[in-house]
Amino acid sequence: MTKDATKKRKPTTRKKKQPTPKRPASKARRFLTPLVSVAHLARRHIFITGGIATCLIVLALWGLATMAAAPEAGYELGNQAPDFNLQTIDGQTVSSSDLRGNVALIGFWRPAEWDPTTDWEKIYLAEQLQKIKLRWADREVMVLAIVPDSDREAAQKLANEKGVTFPIAIDPSHTTTASYGVIYNPTHVFLDEKGIIRLILPGLFQTQYEIETILSNIKNRQKIQSARPTISDVQVTMVTDKRAEVSFATDKPATGWLMIYKANANPGNASNLIATPHEDTTATTHSITIANLESETTYRFRTFASFDAEGEKPSLSREYTFITLVDTSPPAISNVKIADVTDSSLTITWTTDEPATSHAEYPIDQWPNKIEAPSDRFTVDHNITLKGLKSGTEYRITLKSKDAAGHESEFVLASVRTLTVPEGNKVGMRAPDFSLPTLDSATVRLSNFSGKIVMVNFWLTYCGACHAENPYLQALYDKWPSDKLAMLFVNFREDPQTVRNYMNKNRLTLPALLDLEGQTDALYQPEAFPTTYFIDTSGIIRKIKQGRFNSLEEIEEIINSIQ
Repeated sequence: MTKDATKKRKPTTRKKKQPTPKRPASKARRFLTPLVSVAHLARRHIFITGGIATCLIVLALWGLATMAAAPEAGYELGNQAPDFNLQTIDGQTVSSSDLRGNVALIGFWRPAEWDPTTDWEKIYLAEQLQKIKLRWADREVMVLAIVPDSDREAAQKLANEKGVTFPIAIDPSHTTTASYGVIYNPTHVFLDEKGIIRLILPGLFQTQYEIETILSNIKNRQKIQSARPTISDVQVTMVTDKRAEVSFATDKPATGWLMIYKANANPGNASNLIATPHEDTTATTHSITIANLESETTYRFRTFASFDAEGEKPSLSREYTFITLVDTSPPAISNVKIADVTDSSLTITWTTDEPATSHAEYPIDQWPNKIEAPSDRFTVDHNITLKGLKSGTEYRITLKSKDAAGHESEFVLASVRTLTVPEGNKVGMRAPDFSLPTLDSATVRLSNFSGKIVMVNFWLTYCGACHAENPYLQALYDKWPSDKLAMLFVNFREDPQTVRNYMNKNRLTLPALLDLEGQTDALYQPEAFPTTYFIDTSGIIRKIKQGRFNSLEEIEEIINSIQ
């Protein structure tokens, strides 16, 4: 054994390798790691994964198809019926959701307008719907009537008298009526189980069979056949700032008309609606002109057609709109007429093709002195009465109308003559004019009181009947305003001091006039003292009272009769 072999070996130590520090995983790797795991799992179970993916794709496509096919909410055929939540006349709550799952019939009524003695057909309508309620039951057909809040009492009376068991709901402020676009009374809306509007029928039902057929067709998802006219090809033409023309067709000869309202108005309020007259004859082509419109305004309308000349049981179109043009022309004045001509007044009427003001002016003596009679109210039917005219006088009268845009038109009546009324002391004659002094030496003329009722009382200080009625005359003078009544206390040929003493002694403040020469007495020729002449605002004698008055009320009754 060699020395080297026997030499003891030194033990060797192996250094441990230091582990390399791990870098933190990036956000992308943290996101992708689960996906990779899912991918490995999907590869191992490829058939299960394919089935799940197919289901997800089918569900997504179904959801998109459902969203695309869902009808929008509105009040036309095929729309989802608008939602509502109302109180019934019995204090219950009824909402649109209560109708879902059943075919529903909603009637929009105005029972306060129904007179049981003359409109028995409308009352019969409640009986028709009650039959539907009893025959079909709520699980098949829901029946609901909706009336304005103002008709609550009438609806309750109707329900009691006819034994109505279906709910009658109250529509405050016509909100629900407007949301359903109802502009005709009554109107019935039919809904299917999903709350989709399937039919809208204005007016009364033709028969009970008509209602039954419609409900059966909706329940069985059949095409709804109607025995009423079919409206088509509705067009709006010839639109101007004031008018528009609407044409449409019907499948059979019928009478047509329109109901129109401003786009921003509540159609549930009848005062906002304009209905054109029904056509005179039946036809399959219809053309209706709408006049007196406002410029730059959006209007909504529906066309109606009926086989009946009076418009009973009509059909209606969907709603259409149009916008009138900018107003560039003045109103056209037409149909000018003169009426109620007297010796001192006359009335003029005329029409304009758009709402406008009313104005009339006429000269007095010489132009440009003139009297004007204006009215700032906008209307298409104008009416002005001219007063204070002279008897038997020819006038040149100018009419003016100005629209809201400030455009004005004129129409001249070159010759209009008032009647001639003879002057005299009888009823119906023009009271003779006179001028007399007062106790204060002032002068009073009868013609200065034009436009007022005038009492001319002839009296004497030593007349017993005159003395008896003077307290009533004084009470009248104290009570009635001077701008309505003038009282002239004419004394016949007595000394001024005698009259003054009498007035002071009896505390009379009436305007005493002195007929010292008897000239006024000669014009009126009273047959006795006292005698009182009642003269109207136009200067015509309307009443002559001979003898004394027995009360203040007796005098006032005469005055009120000639105002």
